[in-house]
Amino acid sequence: MKLTKLWGNRYTSCEEIVSLSFSAWLIALMMFAVTTEIMSRYVFNAPIKGMAEIVSFAVIAITFMSLAGAQREKAHISMDLFSEKLSGRRAGLILELVLLLLMVVTVAIVVAMVFTRPFYLYQTNSMSDVLFIPKWTVALVMPIGSLLLLVRLGIQVKEQITGILKHSAIKQSKELSDL
Repeated sequence: MKLTKLWGNRYTSCEEIVSLSFSAWLIALMMFAVTTEIMSRYVFNAPIKGMAEIVSFAVIAITFMSLAGAQREKAHISMDLFSEKLSGRRAGLILELVLLLLMVVTVAIVVAMVFTRPFYLYQTNSMSDVLFIPKWTVALVMPIGSLLLLVRLGIQVKEQITGILKHSAIKQSKELSDL
């Protein structure tokens, strides 16, 4: 995976940029579709068939395809009770590393769980109720988005380990200069 330096000191992969762009376009299309549905329903008294199904599929895609970008920006809900108090210290860096490793394990389990779902839906030829869209196409974004999140977490674990090592080296050099 090629990493491009964007947005300050944070690294962003091309895959994340594509997934976030995809999510942004889906949000715009979904807003247009919902507005069209409302206008059609209340102005012309003719609702558009399957619009709720399309919107629900879009929400699933938007959620999973934007997970890695949200992790990059640290926009997920978190508790900063201990990490704020320990910020800048080695213990805080280690605590953040432990939390990232726990997230890696959790997301790896999620990837393993959602990875087989599209194959099962494809084999059973499962279709949506109204528009008869193959469900495996929608279920495919779940493992893709989760995998992108796992890659992002891997990058952050590497950056955190590098930060801990730099912190230790700086501390050792200060101790040597004090002698």
